[in-house]
Amino acid sequence: MSIVLLFGGVAVVVTALAFVLNRRFGVLALALAAGALLAELWAEWLAGVIGGLGISNVAGLPNGVVATIILTVGPLVLLLITGPKGPGKLLRLISAVLVGVLAAAVLVRPLGKFMTLDAEAMQTYKLLSDWWYYAATVGLVAGLLDMSLPLHTKAPAAKKTKR
Repeated sequence: MSIVLLFGGVAVVVTALAFVLNRRFGVLALALAAGALLAELWAEWLAGVIGGLGISNVAGLPNGVVATIILTVGPLVLLLITGPKGPGKLLRLISAVLVGVLAAAVLVRPLGKFMTLDAEAMQTYKLLSDWWYYAATVGLVAGLLDMSLPLHTKAPAAKKTKR
């Protein structure tokens, strides 16, 4: 159950942030791809640094999990703050949900390396692990397609001068 809460919590938080901040899906999807690569390369090192600082089990999570989440979601957070805005309310909602699901999907395999799971959690993890390739592939291809489409936003209104 805790593994479902972890991935579900990541998906909900990322979805809420992406919806509130109204950022374009393609940029966020590519940020998650960059974060996944950074986590693959540097998570073990960052976990050692966190442990060396005397910090252990942040929020009940092992240092490897914390390092993986920081490295994977870090580029996403940066572009949530500074990235281009997306058009329309419906696209905003769809984009937010897709980014949340993609964030959870991208984290499945890296987090599995650092977590110890009981039999029930292992069964749930196995199911997620079997499907993450498809979710990540569809999400990243959709992100690339989104980036290849021109962004149509409203032009800023001209300022009226007082006479």
